[in-house]
Amino acid sequence: MRLSEYITANGDQASAVLFNVSPRTAASWRRGERSPKPMKAREIAAKTQNVVSFSECFDTIPSNVSKEYSDGREENIVEIPRCINVQH
Repeated sequence: MRLSEYITANGDQASAVLFNVSPRTAASWRRGERSPKPMKAREIAAKTQNVVSFSECFDTIPSNVSKEYSDGREENIVEIPRCINVQH
């Protein structure tokens, strides 16, 4: 289950308490505006008993951000990796 889905199902306040973050932080994760840091993602996976896996904490990050021009050109502005490799 993606982190945003988990927070939607359980609520910002309850998720914030469980993950030891502010309700505002939980809401920003739910909306996909931000993602947890890798150490917090590991904590989320543990606290949810892997209902939300480590990689699902980053599911809301786009693989790239592009800009389309009126002449049809498209330019990649930022490339963001989909997965972060962390040795366990």
